[in-house]
Amino acid sequence: MINRKRDISAFIISMLTFILTACSSSPSNSEIEAAVKQSLEKRVPVSLAKHLTGGEDAIVEEVKVIKVGQAQGKGSHIYWPVIIYARGTCVKMFGGRQPFEGQAEYYIRKNAYGEWVAQQKGF
Repeated sequence: MINRKRDISAFIISMLTFILTACSSSPSNSEIEAAVKQSLEKRVPVSLAKHLTGGEDAIVEEVKVIKVGQAQGKGSHIYWPVIIYARGTCVKMFGGRQPFEGQAEYYIRKNAYGEWVAQQKGF
């Protein structure tokens, strides 16, 4: 009887550890916002820039997380789909610096150095 209780206790502890580890490995809103901002500073997607070629060299004024999906993938290829709202200005080809604003979908994952990075869905 004592061994059974010990086995049950060990199982519960291992399951709680697994759950806490799995939950803590997902990115926080601030990590998502920072990763998206860094991505936008390099390239603004067509969906936000509202221009055929997108935009670049962004000055990002605001990034907010609207929705975070469940983790996708397996092993070292895990990512989280997110919907964000972003606002700022970017340089458009043949158009100079123009404002951008709206929602976009991104995938958030860790790179080989353990840093959170954002990739716009569809790229």
